Amino acid sequence: MKNKIAFDVHGVLDTHLRELKPMIRMLDILGYEIHIISGPSKVQIMKRLKNFGYNEDNFFIYPSSRVHSVVNFLEEDGVKFEYKDGNPWTDEQTWWTSKARICKSFDIDYLVDDSLQYKPAFELTKCEYIHIDELLWHKKVI
Repeated sequence: MKNKIAFDVHGVLDTHLRELKPMIRMLDILGYEIHIISGPSKVQIMKRLKNFGYNEDNFFIYPSSRVHSVVNFLEEDGVKFEYKDGNPWTDEQTWWTSKARICKSFDIDYLVDDSLQYKPAFELTKCEYIHIDELLWHKKVI
């Protein structure tokens, strides 16, 4: 069975592009299934990834089925959003537990993120939360 690892976009893939591209390439070669989990809609995530050069031509193939939107996931779960300045808002408990729920739904083994607010929700899952600083400074090994 393949190990599955997910990366956040904002604060991770966009901020640490130089360090993460070769690491993700290596994980892909080693047989890891690469996922993306981020807050915006899937369409917005895909556009942002393309802007950063994460595409089939020079990086790894990220099938659309491996890109997960917190907003879309919660909408499918019936969560209603309030929009402020064009951005969706919901209660903090729902938002900060969402990535752990997504990881559980897709049987993801690791999540690399920069927001520590997500971490407590992972204590009840098999998915390991890894803060980006731990990964880049070799405090955590996948």
